[in-house]
Amino acid sequence: MKLAYFDCFSGISGDMTLGALVDAGCDVENLRAELRGLQLPGWELTIEKVWKNGMAATYVKVKTEDQQKHRSLNAILEILQKSQLASEVRHRAAEIFVKLGEAEARVHDVPAEKIHFHEVGKWPTEFCPSLRPPRQIC
Repeated sequence: MKLAYFDCFSGISGDMTLGALVDAGCDVENLRAELRGLQLPGWELTIEKVWKNGMAATYVKVKTEDQQKHRSLNAILEILQKSQLASEVRHRAAEIFVKLGEAEARVHDVPAEKIHFHEVGKWPTEFCPSLRPPRQIC
């Protein structure tokens, strides 16, 4: 079994996560195929090599027509339910978002149904948990 450990002491964006997975050997066409399974229209994935502070990296950019700035937990769960992702992937992604929603609800002292994800609610970030583990897509 292969394991990827992210030590994100100051956070990580969806683009950064995708770039790290591609640098670790994730096949870009498999990545695109998994993202198509979400059944979200109007997106394009571009990949380019970049230099940041003297280090080489892969920049994965998701261009999208979707300008929605945030989504509710229920909206994300509905997208996952309607997706064509594998059942185990849908289930795991839903569990991740439910946990995030519960944590946000505690912090803001509101019911989880009232939570709207902002940074995590934008495409592509919201769907990184939906991807299969690298051993399955890479």
